[in-house]
Amino acid sequence: ANKIKVVTEWQYNFRIHNSSRDTLKGLLAQNAKGDGIYLGSFRTPCRDITVTSVKSRKNYRNGMSITSCDGLRCTDSIFNDNGETSPLAGVDVEPHDAAAPIRDLRFSRCAFSSNTARGFLVVMHPGNVERPGAIRLADCTIEKNGRAASSSLWAGISLIRPRGVEISNCLLRENHVGIAIQSRRPSDAKSMLGQGIVTIDRVDVVDSEREGMIVLKGIRKLEVNDARLLNSSREQNGFFSGILLAGGSNMTFTDCVSEGARRFGLQAAPSVRRVVLTRCRLAGNTAGELDVPKAGVRVVR
Repeated sequence: ANKIKVVTEWQYNFRIHNSSRDTLKGLLAQNAKGDGIYLGSFRTPCRDITVTSVKSRKNYRNGMSITSCDGLRCTDSIFNDNGETSPLAGVDVEPHDAAAPIRDLRFSRCAFSSNTARGFLVVMHPGNVERPGAIRLADCTIEKNGRAASSSLWAGISLIRPRGVEISNCLLRENHVGIAIQSRRPSDAKSMLGQGIVTIDRVDVVDSEREGMIVLKGIRKLEVNDARLLNSSREQNGFFSGILLAGGSNMTFTDCVSEGARRFGLQAAPSVRRVVLTRCRLAGNTAGELDVPKAGVRVVR
C-alpha cells in the first residue's frame, strides 16, 4: 500500500508508460493518494498490457486510469470503493490528446463496485476517431456505484464522447443510473453531437436508483439488443423511467424489456428522431409503456 501522505492525482501505486508486454497479476493497489494503477500518456503509450486477478480499492482518485494504451487484457479483477476526488471511478478511460491511442481494450469477468461516482467511465478526447470495438466489456458485474448522487452522470457505466464501445453479457445492479451516455460535454462544440457508436448486447440493469439507461446528448448510433431494465427508480421519488432518451437519433432497441420503473418503460424528448423498438416489452408502474410525444419513435411488434 502507498504510504505517501500528500494527496495528489500524481501519486500512484503502479504507473506503466512507454512499455510493452507487461503483466500485472495478483496485485493489491490500495490507499494510493491518486490512482491505484495508471497506464500511459499520449507521448508514452502502453502496448499489449495484461492485468489479471488484481484488486484496486480505496484509492483517492480512480482504481485504474488509462490515458494511452494499444492492447489491454484486464480479466478477473476487482475495482471497488475508489474515489474521493474527480473522476471518482473504478476504471477511467480518458485520453488527454487526440493522438493518444485507445485501441483494443478488453475487460472480462471484472467487478466494479461501490465506487463513489462511476463503476466504469469513458471520456474520450474530442479529436479521437471512431475505432470499432476499441473498448469492450464482457461478463462483468457493475454494482452500487454513485449511490445517493444528484448527477445523472453518476452511473454504473458512464460514456462521454464514446468511440466504439461494446458491452455484452454484463450485470448492472443497484447503481445510481445504470448506463449514462452523452456525445459531448457542455463546453464542447455542437459539432460533437452525432459522433460515437455504442453497442449493448445481453445486459441486465436492475434496481437502479434513477433511470436504467439515459441518453443525454445523442451519439452517432446506439444499438441495444436483448437487454432487461428492471425496477428502475426504485428508491428515489421523481419523474424517472426505465429508459430516458433526452436527445439524439439513430437508436435501435431489439428484444428488450423495460419494466417496473416508477413511471414509463421508455420516455423520449420531442427532439429525438429515428428510434426503432422491435419486439420490446415496456411497462411502467404508474404511467405505462411509452411517453414519446412528437418524438420519432417507431414500434415494431
